[in-house]
Amino acid sequence: MRNLLIILIPVILMASCKSNPSYTLFGHKMEREKGVKIFKANERFLTVTNLKNLYDVWIPAVKTGADIRKALSQVLPADFAINEMATVMLYTLHNDTTKWDIALDQTPAMSIIRIHDGGYYHDYLERKDKKFEIIPQFSSPLSGGISSDDIRMLHFASSPSINLPSATTIYELRLLPTQIPSLSGEPNLSIGNTLFMDMKRNNGMLTFDLYGDDFYKVMLQDNGGGSGSGNCGNSTTCPPGSTSCIPPPADELDKEYPGKCAARGGCCNAVLVAAKQASADGSVPFNFRDMFEFRDKFMMKYELGRKYYAYFCLVGRYMKMSPGAIKNYIDAVKVLQNIMEKLKGTDNNVVVFDDEFAAVFTTFISNHANSGVKELDAAMTNMANDLKQNKGLTKAQLINLFEQSNKAKS
Repeated sequence: MRNLLIILIPVILMASCKSNPSYTLFGHKMEREKGVKIFKANERFLTVTNLKNLYDVWIPAVKTGADIRKALSQVLPADFAINEMATVMLYTLHNDTTKWDIALDQTPAMSIIRIHDGGYYHDYLERKDKKFEIIPQFSSPLSGGISSDDIRMLHFASSPSINLPSATTIYELRLLPTQIPSLSGEPNLSIGNTLFMDMKRNNGMLTFDLYGDDFYKVMLQDNGGGSGSGNCGNSTTCPPGSTSCIPPPADELDKEYPGKCAARGGCCNAVLVAAKQASADGSVPFNFRDMFEFRDKFMMKYELGRKYYAYFCLVGRYMKMSPGAIKNYIDAVKVLQNIMEKLKGTDNNVVVFDDEFAAVFTTFISNHANSGVKELDAAMTNMANDLKQNKGLTKAQLINLFEQSNKAKS
């Protein structure tokens, strides 16, 4: 389900540099220019993702551009187009934005947006010892920008395990005086799509689907009536219980979203709230807390589970918002909850992938197949093949299948 909101909100605006007029970049001293902005992730987002802090620091670097290029030239590939650099995003393990020593050993990866052939281009690089190497599958021309989702995915791509570091910082060195005009359009989703399908680098997917006001309203069914505890985090805007959920306007359900949600292919929060309206008894038909626990304690243990969670996140970028599609999403969640209960039970011979599962996910696959997006089409083809092969599996057989996926990986 797509993030159409900015999860990083400004908490500090440094208008003066008198207290700390310089910083270091990989051991090189840099002048601190005015206009630095520090953003911190929404507290509710941090609570649900079990992160302590996630910062994004924007550093104007027009005057010091030559010094930055010189410093980076020592750690980038010898043939990298240093003079083309427009913005550098350093993905660091720094957890304190009052310190301005950007250390090489605390910077596992970076993205560079550069001017190229009259347009703009993105490169993602990972550090190997004291040098950075381009990871070519994430190099891409940019007709639009990069979504905040995908920047976060890139930030966590180099994490050594699914247990994301609790406090980290992205430093954005902005070497041009103004926003790049050609990056003001729709983000290039191909970078994030490739990340989802990369089982070594899709750790950041654990931060998806966990933000937006409507989402938290839906989650309140198990939050103790807006007490400010649990999954609602420290938000002061939590309404008193899930009865406060307001369904989206009817015309938003009758169209493929020509309004606020269409620009990027779907409206994640609207479908969550619409679930209450569409369910037979008028209540929210799923419990997010249980689903996240199932994801973290079961699916993430297995290579196959990680693959399927990545597929679902990928589908979320291209959600269909027609009433029939929304009904199928609700049915799919109910089926998944049923599977969760079976896996928690003691009957090893219970059929997990039953006729209901097959029917719901046949529709799910059909709704998203032949999209023209190569990663999504590949995911749906894989799901269709697995569905055909694995229908009728029992609990014991399913767990064995998941365990075998780990052995195949090793």
